[in-house]
Amino acid sequence: MRVGQYSNHERTLRFSNYGVSAQAKVWHSISLGGTYAYRTCNSGCSGLTMFSADAAGTIYRQAALQAEDTETEVAFQVTGGFGKASKADISAASITGFLPMTVSLPQAHYNRLTFSFVPGVAYGRTTDKTTQLFGTPGTHGAVRFILGAAAGYVFPIGLGVHVTVHRITIVESTTQTGFGASWRF
Repeated sequence: MRVGQYSNHERTLRFSNYGVSAQAKVWHSISLGGTYAYRTCNSGCSGLTMFSADAAGTIYRQAALQAEDTETEVAFQVTGGFGKASKADISAASITGFLPMTVSLPQAHYNRLTFSFVPGVAYGRTTDKTTQLFGTPGTHGAVRFILGAAAGYVFPIGLGVHVTVHRITIVESTTQTGFGASWRF
């Protein structure tokens, strides 16, 4: 389950996202997943239905040999997404690649503290057949770099709590912050 709230740069619009995600390991260290989500806003904008498909895996891992050892991992994540406005002929699509680098430090009672640096690159395009976004009908696309960081605390029972920040490297981009909890079976 995913829930998110954010606002535009001027804070005149507040958006709420609600979604469901699933992920499964399909081969050694490769996982596939997907998300279905819906976005609403506080002042008359069209809702948005979103879908994504994800692939993730490990490139390099130095596993802890004992509970008190540090772990290091370099991974990859590729995500493709599509969104369509509910009341307007506007759609968006993107593909993003990330290279998460994580260090996991042992803590008391077999807990682990993790820190990640997550650089990425994305291509996105928006198609507007209504002229609402760009003034004329058409499709616009661009490549952007993304920088992210995360910290997490994982308990031996599989429960984890996380905080993340990321920023798209574009003028006037806001820094996005997230909080989450996860359960590993």
